[in-house]
Amino acid sequence: MTKRCLLRPAAVLALPALLLPLLYAPPVAAEGAVDKEIDFARGLGRRQYFDWAEEVCLAIEKTATGPDKASVQLVRAEIIKGQAAGETDLKKKIEGIAKAIQALESFLSSNPNHPLAEEAKFDIGDLYLQKGLFVITELKNPESAPKAGDLRKEGQDAFKQAKSYIEKMISQIRERMDKPDEKKNEEKNTVALVTARYNLLKTCYYFGMLYDAGSSERKDYHTKAKTHYMDFSFDYQDRIYYYIASIIGGLVYKELGEDKMAIGIFDAGIALRDSYFDEKTRGYVLDDTAIEILRDAFTTKTQAMIDMKDGKATVATVEEFFKTFGPEWKKKPLGWYMDEKKAEGYALLGDNKAAMDLVAEVLDKTKDGPEKIHNDASALITKLGGSIEISADRLLQGAEGLAARGKEDEAIVEYRRVLLALKTKTDPESLKLTQRTWYRMAVAFDKLDRTYEAASIYQRIYTTWPDAAQNPYASKACLGTARSFTSMLASGDNAFDQEQYKKALKDLSEKYVSTEEGKMAPVLLGEKLSKEGKFVEAADQFARVPSNVGAYYVQCLFQVGYCWYQEGRRLWTDKKESDAKAAFKKAEDGFQRSAAEIEKQGKTATEEIKKELGEMAFNGRFMTAQLLVHESVKRTDDALKLLDQMEQEYAGAQDKLSRCWSLKIQTFLDQKKPQEARELLDQLLEKDPNAKKVSDLCKQVAFVYHSMGEEKRKDVKAGNTVGLDDLRSAARYYTIWLERSAEGARGLKPADISSVGDLLYRVGNVANGLAEVVGSFQETEYGKVAETVFYEAAAKAYDLLVNGKFANPAAPDYWKNCVKLVNCLAFIKKWPEAVAVYEKILTDEKFCKEVTDEKTKQKFLRIDDKVLRAKPHLLGIYLDVGQLYLEVAPAQKEAWDKALNVFGNIGDPQISDKEQRQWWQSKLGYLQALYGGGNYMRANVIIVDLRAANPKWENNKHGLTAKLDELEKSIKEKVPATPKK
Repeated sequence: MTKRCLLRPAAVLALPALLLPLLYAPPVAAEGAVDKEIDFARGLGRRQYFDWAEEVCLAIEKTATGPDKASVQLVRAEIIKGQAAGETDLKKKIEGIAKAIQALESFLSSNPNHPLAEEAKFDIGDLYLQKGLFVITELKNPESAPKAGDLRKEGQDAFKQAKSYIEKMISQIRERMDKPDEKKNEEKNTVALVTARYNLLKTCYYFGMLYDAGSSERKDYHTKAKTHYMDFSFDYQDRIYYYIASIIGGLVYKELGEDKMAIGIFDAGIALRDSYFDEKTRGYVLDDTAIEILRDAFTTKTQAMIDMKDGKATVATVEEFFKTFGPEWKKKPLGWYMDEKKAEGYALLGDNKAAMDLVAEVLDKTKDGPEKIHNDASALITKLGGSIEISADRLLQGAEGLAARGKEDEAIVEYRRVLLALKTKTDPESLKLTQRTWYRMAVAFDKLDRTYEAASIYQRIYTTWPDAAQNPYASKACLGTARSFTSMLASGDNAFDQEQYKKALKDLSEKYVSTEEGKMAPVLLGEKLSKEGKFVEAADQFARVPSNVGAYYVQCLFQVGYCWYQEGRRLWTDKKESDAKAAFKKAEDGFQRSAAEIEKQGKTATEEIKKELGEMAFNGRFMTAQLLVHESVKRTDDALKLLDQMEQEYAGAQDKLSRCWSLKIQTFLDQKKPQEARELLDQLLEKDPNAKKVSDLCKQVAFVYHSMGEEKRKDVKAGNTVGLDDLRSAARYYTIWLERSAEGARGLKPADISSVGDLLYRVGNVANGLAEVVGSFQETEYGKVAETVFYEAAAKAYDLLVNGKFANPAAPDYWKNCVKLVNCLAFIKKWPEAVAVYEKILTDEKFCKEVTDEKTKQKFLRIDDKVLRAKPHLLGIYLDVGQLYLEVAPAQKEAWDKALNVFGNIGDPQISDKEQRQWWQSKLGYLQALYGGGNYMRANVIIVDLRAANPKWENNKHGLTAKLDELEKSIKEKVPATPKK
């Protein structure tokens, strides 16, 4: 009889694998038709069929209602999460996580009582944790070392959010369980609590892994995780979570240096297999859940034993793995992985022969993949090579494994060791290995762009063993020599390189004429001529290559098209229109012939060649589309039709899709279809925001919408909204263009930035009913500005000129850009940023100097008369900064005093008098500062005196009467009336 585990509730058995992101499964299986569709969509998303999953979601939404329709939001959040995990860029990963969290929160907000609401809550906590795990992975990348501090801060924030969120969930679940009417849901609530407590344990463990080994922070979080594990294992020994938690628990004890306890806890997890022992077969009969848990338990323990340098335990654990899963797992990738780990265990024990024998088996089984296991095995061979004598072929396999992982530098070192091992051997097999090793080394140097070293080795190979029958790499090396010297000649002609190039080309044409490489002599001439800009002669050489050289022939047909395309562009620039059209026709023919040959060869080619042919097929079709939209051809409809076909075929290859979209956008603009161009540009910005041409496309689309908006607003009154939507669109794309261009500074000039900023600033003024040119925000009712999008975009432009990489305080327009930036910031109410701009100007210009009151000995700032006389325009900036202090002051109390200082200085009789607007502005500002700071009595005294001297406020000469009247009324309300006698 098979002994079954009686302590595994059905709800828990639905759990996915331990180390997958989601650990909570809904307690009730889906039964309805829609439920099955939803489960199907979720399954597609988890297997990374995102487009297909989205199609299913759209289909569900067409017919489903209520909770079923709401479930689609949860599926979409999982799709976003899966897409984020597939990104290689950390920023994109984190952006994806944020979108997924937002989608789940929106789902919960709209559907708090949905059957999947509990699962959505668990997903949110897990997403915060996932964000932290992404950061940990990024920290392991050597290239991230300069930004480790910022990364660690981001990881800390993520783990803190995860921890806080899960702790809150635990508290809510416990409160729910205490309610009498929840007795009926006891099992469901218990499963939720167990899951949440496990997630808290896991979060604390990974939080610790964010810090460096040996640090107090790492120890602190792992100590907390230890406490959580001890409590958890005590409370839930009757549940399957006990076995799951033991995996994390073992890792926690290992990190704390308690190795014996760690091993014991790992073994407690592996003890799950005892519930599946079959007396009849004397083996283990495992279901899917047990396989997943035990798989993770064995692999985690094995790696932990390797980390502990415990070879004996490593070997024993792997043997127990095969005893548990059965010998048939020797034929599966996981079995190969475990054998590679067992070989590492033998190496730790010093049994290098056993390690080598086993790792050789793994290499043989994984030569066609999985790549990671194969590469790990290759690396182990290299590692073992220092302590025992290894056959040269195994050493070479290890070196080739390093090269396959992009580690050419390390591979070259190993290639030299192989050659050293073969130095004294003269048998035919050793000679073949020597030739192969030299050739692999030359290729490695080539990939590192160490062209001269590559050329030297290529040359050595075919001159030392020139017979193609006895050296399979002779013709390849001769071709490599010629190409290397061609490359070097492109950077500057010299007699030696020219001589070597000619010699290699002669040898290729004469000694190796019957080989595929030998038939490539015209290709080399074509490449050289093409680099020199001699496109017609280059095309002629490429056309000479015979059709019996396989993939090389396709490449040459493509190059014929490419050369005529470049020649057509040159002729068009030289205004030779008819010649240009003829060249473009030849280019199109070349690309079409290339496409036909690709289709023909693709039927019988190897997978590797098919991949190369696929790349050429795409490039040929794409360049055909470029050719069709050229202004001399203008077959834009044909181009769009071709691009539509390519869009369908390359839907899964975002880099290719982005290139197609970029060209389509440009074509739509040429056809005067801005709406189509804009819609596709939005897709491109969402799917591939860093695509090569996205910045330029944003500028072009912005310009089109800007022109449309300006045209519609001709002779339109300021308050009318005609054309504003177009101008808002222009502002959005101008902003993106500025941001992207500034990041890479791709040909961006200060004049470009200033021009766009001024356009947006002017449009913003007109859209808000202001004058086109506004000297100061104080000249307007800036608090009532409604159309802020233009100022937001303009502020980004001016900020690049004032604070960004294009800032130049010595530039003639610098301070004017500062004024416009501050005006924009005032209109969008970014007061602290505006203050910072003006404070910097006034400080740099030394507009104020510090003085000491002789009586009170207090220090304060006074306007420097010399600076004011030399640069009177700074007084306007000084007055504006006083007004900005009033706006900042509610949040920054010290700003009230700064405002008093500014307005007090401007109101000084030596600076201004009551005939000037700035004098009245200073009085108003001074009173506003007193009132805002709560100094009502003093404000009352001043305004009473001011009113007495100016009963009618100078007859509103400066337009400030309404503000003074309102302020006077507010002050009087705060000051107690004088009692009557």
